[in-house]
Amino acid sequence: RLFRLTRLLRLARLRAMVRKMEDRLDSEGVVLCLALVKLLVVLLMTAHWVACMWWGVGSYFSSSRNSWILDYELSGKNVTLNQQYIMAMFFAVSVLATMYGDVSARNEGEQVFTMVVMLLAGVVFAMIVGSLTQLVLSFGEHRVEFRKKLKSSVMFLKRNSVTVELQNRIRMYIERLLESQMERAS
Repeated sequence: RLFRLTRLLRLARLRAMVRKMEDRLDSEGVVLCLALVKLLVVLLMTAHWVACMWWGVGSYFSSSRNSWILDYELSGKNVTLNQQYIMAMFFAVSVLATMYGDVSARNEGEQVFTMVVMLLAGVVFAMIVGSLTQLVLSFGEHRVEFRKKLKSSVMFLKRNSVTVELQNRIRMYIERLLESQMERAS
């Protein structure tokens, strides 16, 4: 469990690194590409978690009843871990992308899990569409000006050797201030 917590800390550090990288980028196109990559990573992470849970549900029910694992003959000794993961990931991606999958539930537990994943897929789809819409809208004139002001403020703080903690606090304040100004302007 302690090892898992260190992984979560690495994710937090990764987020901070991505934020620093966004601050250093001058091209709005590169920032857009980075935002799309972040969306893709979130989608793939969600698909991975769903695939792992799908395998867990199938494994739980494969010992006593009919299961998708037994239907696809994925429990034998000749089956590699890659084959098992790819089939579970195929289910996850197909359900998250289309809310339908060729790998179908064979018992009540799998059916309940599939329904929950389909509801999750609707939420994930809505989040992605909303994020993409926000990305497109964020490249309007006001957003570009906002990013320029924020970038110049961050550069000023760095040039004047302001501590990182204070830089973050000032940055959050400036972000809120400029966002509220943009809301009032529109």
